[in-house]
Amino acid sequence: MQGSRSSKPSLVAVLCTLLALDFGLRRALWPVLRSDRLMASGALRDVTDFTARFAFNAATVMGITLAVLGLARLLVRRSIVPRGAKAAVGALATAFLPLLMLAAWRPLPLVLAIYLQASFSCLLCLVMLGGVLAGGAPRARLALLLMALPAVLILPWVMATLNAARSDGALVSAGPRLAEWAGELAAVVAAAAALPLLLPRRPSLAVPALATGAVLATAGFVCFHEADLALRVASDGFGLDLPPSTPGRLLFLAALGAWAFASVALLVRPGPERLRGYGVVLIGLAGFRLDAPVHYAAAMVGMLCLVESIARELPSAMGDDAWRALVQRVAARLGAVEVAMAGTPGFETGRVVVTRDGETLEVSLGREAGTLRSAEVVVGHAPSQEAPPLSLQLRAAPRLGRARGDEVATGDVAFDQRFRTLDARSLSGRDRLLDDDLRPRLAEHVDGWLGVWPGAGARYRTHNPGTLEERLPAVADLLIELKKRD
Repeated sequence: MQGSRSSKPSLVAVLCTLLALDFGLRRALWPVLRSDRLMASGALRDVTDFTARFAFNAATVMGITLAVLGLARLLVRRSIVPRGAKAAVGALATAFLPLLMLAAWRPLPLVLAIYLQASFSCLLCLVMLGGVLAGGAPRARLALLLMALPAVLILPWVMATLNAARSDGALVSAGPRLAEWAGELAAVVAAAAALPLLLPRRPSLAVPALATGAVLATAGFVCFHEADLALRVASDGFGLDLPPSTPGRLLFLAALGAWAFASVALLVRPGPERLRGYGVVLIGLAGFRLDAPVHYAAAMVGMLCLVESIARELPSAMGDDAWRALVQRVAARLGAVEVAMAGTPGFETGRVVVTRDGETLEVSLGREAGTLRSAEVVVGHAPSQEAPPLSLQLRAAPRLGRARGDEVATGDVAFDQRFRTLDARSLSGRDRLLDDDLRPRLAEHVDGWLGVWPGAGARYRTHNPGTLEERLPAVADLLIELKKRD
């Protein structure tokens, strides 16, 4: 998503923020609160109205821009879309994107609105299939299918409704109505399934639980005490018809809670999981019935984020030219002029050694059967076959290094839930290696195993070597800082 792996997911975060503002200020709560009975005309109402319009227009422009960039990346660069399928993706993108831009400029005629919905649904399915066929965890691939299903099921209903409007109010037949009902049910199921299918291993529970509790408390009160507002929020906010029965509303609330918990649990994690969280948020806020260009763009960007998050966790198969280019880029990032290569073709190890901030830094990349399998960064003296005095192991990752000592807790709940910390040192004062200023950097950059020999060296191994290139300078600086602290 957004170009290469070194692209900045903060752009997607901005889109999520703008879409959330649009949800609250334009689609859901503010249209009720801005009535003269609840809020008199004045500066506050004018500022809020301006913010609502700004969020809507900015989200539209940014959503379309990110959709164009994301789809262009799928077509131009090596991606999860097979080469033979890129022609179909390109043809649908060529139909979808101009219609989306035109819809943002002025309302589309009915026939073009049908083409927009049809090209969107088909293009979303192709992107989803690319992610499913690329491999990855079965849970994540099933989530992709469920997230795309509502867009497929609503297509007959939209086409039938628009055709009926062209025919002077002709009635829609039972088939499209049934498809629309099934699509709405699929949207609720997809929201509920986000929790078991996308929740990361050993998630941080405190922040997601607090956020979900606040969402459910507010939604529950509105749902059962403010019926008109609940219907408006469900319809204008999520494009869903709120069931009249209490059991049906409880099911909706359960799906909302599962979606909120999974979204926050993913967003507080770095790397591909955060990108996946952005995708879940965007698809949820886009809603089921897409009534504006920003919703089409947000749903497309959300699916691209989900697919890209899966692709980033796959082993990076690469040819000889791509392998050599990767090693050369790593060397260039560190300012090295020489690269040592060893091994037979397809099973090589690339090694770069430089001096950085007065310390010897070594980076090794390993390829097995043409696939990037390992990456390691070493600073100073850090023996590979020796268990370090202090080690961090990502709980959700396979074991990548030796460890000794007792498992300790830092008192930082989120940090301790993310890492298993084994310590064989004898401390007489403050622990400078796990101090408050270093723990956020450790949580951000360590996604595998880290061993520290205080005052001597540090060794880092990642279970996701394909992402090391973009993080290398920050990882190197972190290891140098750890080595210097004793």
